[in-house]
Amino acid sequence: MSLYRAEGIVLRTRALGEADRIATIYTREAGKVRAVARGARRPRCRLSGSTEPFTHAEFLLFRGTGLDNISQVEIRESFQAIRGNLGLMARASYMAELLDRTTEEGEPAPEIFQLLLKCLRMLAQQDGPGAVDPDTVLYAYEARLLRYLGYAPMLDRCMGCGGPMGARRLVFYPSLGGVLCEGCRGNREQLDTAGVEISRRSVEFLRWLLSGDLERLGYLRIPPSSKNEIREVLHAHEDFRLDSPLKSRGFLDRITEEFDGGDVKDG
Repeated sequence: MSLYRAEGIVLRTRALGEADRIATIYTREAGKVRAVARGARRPRCRLSGSTEPFTHAEFLLFRGTGLDNISQVEIRESFQAIRGNLGLMARASYMAELLDRTTEEGEPAPEIFQLLLKCLRMLAQQDGPGAVDPDTVLYAYEARLLRYLGYAPMLDRCMGCGGPMGARRLVFYPSLGGVLCEGCRGNREQLDTAGVEISRRSVEFLRWLLSGDLERLGYLRIPPSSKNEIREVLHAHEDFRLDSPLKSRGFLDRITEEFDGGDVKDG
């Protein structure tokens, strides 16, 4: 049995027995780990609040024969602002599940940890002049996570002929991982997945989300029509690489239909 420290963010938890909890944590040093928090489901247990989803903390863990075990937790950020707002919580849950579903345990990727932490911080800071649109944060996270995992959508040239993209309306094909020009789309019946239409303007926004400076994300103003197209492209791209859709997507869709930033719409 060996002790180790890791800075991590709780992605999700599930019950174990009558009082324990298994936490899936994405750490800077060790990548994704699963660890048991003994007694964490008891209200007075010191591990109860510190193993809630989205908690950013310093963990002291010891390796077991199966799952690791959590010995101590020092909370750095609880992100209560996210957990207290349904709209933000739905987006953070989607971010956490996407990371959980696309990564394996024990594969460190500090850049992914930093991306998650930065995007959670932007979601939590919705008050003041530096606030960033929550959907923009989510789409930037999705696009960059896919890029870090080696699945960045190809948007600067046609995946069929390699030529420049000159048309005003393009089509993104998940099976190709990119867009086709108008000429190459004539063979679309040979493709094994349907395409998603996207405008050149939306492509430019998506390219910025993939590689622009996150510190300047608050200056990006994406119109609703482009948001819809970007969301459809990202979802199609993710679904093609997952064996089933993300469970949190339904929750996110319901919440965004009923709430605006967590506040109930009139009427």
